[in-house]
Formats: sequence, C-alpha cells, structure tokens
Amino acid sequence: MLPRSHMNSIESEQQYILKEIYFGGRKRKIMTQNENGPCPLIAVVNGLVLQGRFAFDHDEFKVSSSGVLGAIADKILKEMEKRTESSETIHANVEAALETLQKCSKGLDVNIRFGKVDDFEFTESQALFDILGLKLFHGWIADEGILSVIGNRAYNEITIFATEDTNEARLIKEWLDSNGTQLTFDGIFKLHESLKEGGVAILFRNNHFTTITMHNNTIHGLVTDMGFNSLDALVFETIVDVNQSKSYFTNGRFEEVDEDGIRKCTYGMVEKTSEDTSHDADLAFAMAIEQEEEANAATERRENEMTTRNQSDRGHPSLQKNRRGDRGPAHKQPKHDKKESETTNIFCCNGSYTFSEDLCYRSLERIPLFGFFT
Repeated sequence: MLPRSHMNSIESEQQYILKEIYFGGRKRKIMTQNENGPCPLIAVVNGLVLQGRFAFDHDEFKVSSSGVLGAIADKILKEMEKRTESSETIHANVEAALETLQKCSKGLDVNIRFGKVDDFEFTESQALFDILGLKLFHGWIADEGILSVIGNRAYNEITIFATEDTNEARLIKEWLDSNGTQLTFDGIFKLHESLKEGGVAILFRNNHFTTITMHNNTIHGLVTDMGFNSLDALVFETIVDVNQSKSYFTNGRFEEVDEDGIRKCTYGMVEKTSEDTSHDADLAFAMAIEQEEEANAATERRENEMTTRNQSDRGHPSLQKNRRGDRGPAHKQPKHDKKESETTNIFCCNGSYTFSEDLCYRSLERIPLFGFFT
C-alpha cells in the first residue's frame, strides 16, 4: 500500500479556491477548478460533498492539493473498514484506489464502451470510484445500428478500427465525427434511467469529469469554473441536450438563474437569489441611505433657493398679491393624497426598507428597485 507521506511528496503543491453554495437545505463548500485544475479529484471531492459525506471547515477558503489528497486517502481507509470482502481483495482495492488518487491531478485512464452509460474497460481507476461509493457514467451511447457494428469494442480500439479502409470503418468514423460532444440523446435517456432522483454521480465527457445530480427528472452538472466563484447563486448547469443549446443555470435550490446569478420572480420581476448573498441587502440599504441623503440635500437646496427668491421679490408690488395667498391656478401647490408622515415599504430583493413617502415620490426614479409596494 502506498504510504500517504510518499503520496504527498509526489504531488506538486497547488492551491484551490473553495466556493460556498447552498444545497440540500444547508451551506456547503465545493472545490473549484482553475485552468489546469485536476478535474477528476475535484469531481470526486465535490461528489462526496453533495452526498453529505465530506465537508471542508467553515473557516477554509483555500485548500492545498496535498491536504485534499490526504483527506480523501483517510476517507478511503475508513471506507475499507466497512467492506465485507476478503482481506486480500480489500487491500488490493484500497491500494489501487490510492494509486489512482495520486494520479488524479494529471487525469485518469478511462476507456468507455458505447452500449451502457456505466460500461468502461476495467482499469485501476475504477477502484477509486467504487470504494468511495461514487458511480462513474458517460453519455456517449450508440444507437442499435451503430452498436451492431461497434460490438463490445471500447473507444481506444474503435478509433484505430475507424482508420481502416472498409465500409464499416467509414460508418464508425462518420458516427464518431458527428457525435463529437461525446453525448447522444440515447445517452441522455439512459442517464435518466440510471441516475435516481437526488442521486449524485460523476459524468465523464470530453476527457472531463463533472459532478452531476438528478432533480425533477433533469440532470444538473455542478459548475466549478473559477470564473463563477463570485456568483454564489450560480451552482448548476442543466444537461438537457447534446450540444447544451437548451441548457440553463440554476441555483442550489434548482431555480433557474442567468449567468449573473439572477432569477425571475413569481410576478415576472427580476430578483437576485437570497442564498449566500447577504451582501446584496447591505448594498441595497447603503444605496437607499445614500439616495435619501441626496434627496434631503436637494430639498435643502430648493428651500434655500426659495428663500433667496422670496428675499429678492420683496419690494416688487406685482408680487405682493401672490405672497398674500391670492394665487392663480398656475401657482397652486400640488396636494398629496397622503400625509408626509406616512411611510412606504420598498422591496429590495433581500429585504424591505421603510422610508418616508415624500422621499419615495422624489427619488423613486433613481432607486434601483425590483418592486414597489405600499
């Protein structure tokens, strides 16, 4: 068995940013991937996180590769204790899993077969997913006609066969070229059959490993790109067609959001999701206070201008009549239907704030509100 100390010394030290999401009724932290990130390791760790079988500390915002590898190695050893197979078989599987774990930062040797979503040519890589209780799927399933030509041959063998100068080889090559996304509608259908509601698995596609889960009969892939780290509400991207032309993002509650983490409200308004975005409420409150101060300053300026104008009007007989209150229709003051002391609630997505009605009338157009309720 490979000692953990030896394993950690082999792995070059890298740092990975954690992202806090809301999923399954509570906050969790997932690993995110940089440009050269180890996607097999990230997919495995995040799969365990979504299953609730692994968690990062609350005060962790960055983790090292050696720290993660060590933690997962401990998890493998604990899982070994639960197994009922023979001692020799268990130790062989654990050693294979630890060897695979060591290679996770550089990619895994995975060779798919085209008949079933869980059919892979056996390698030591399978031991890692098996001992951790994570299913490994793919969605590159051939239809019956092509499958009758491919048979039980795996991808590596098929790519060699497709270079031959035969009708069957040309047929296979055309099929491979036309399914470059490595996902077919037959594959999506079989994934729906294999992944239960609420289940978590790893999807291998285009040499990339993605953590997936099923919700409301829709497959959701966990978004781990570091470019979305600042968007806590953007958690999943759906897998609904072969080229992702109809896919959409969702938050951790599986509510549809756009690429800025904003979702539609019940009444057709636009609302920012509330999970893990308390800073939005603070920002809205600060903006409202700033706008109230601006409105007060504008009122004070108008009053000063009126005072100055009144002072300059003194001594002009033509203006005395109006100052005594005998004003024409053009000089009538508008009357509010409500008193100045009444208040109005302003709904700012993450909370409502109460301001004077006069302020709302004067600054409503400048307040970036998502709803207005009295």
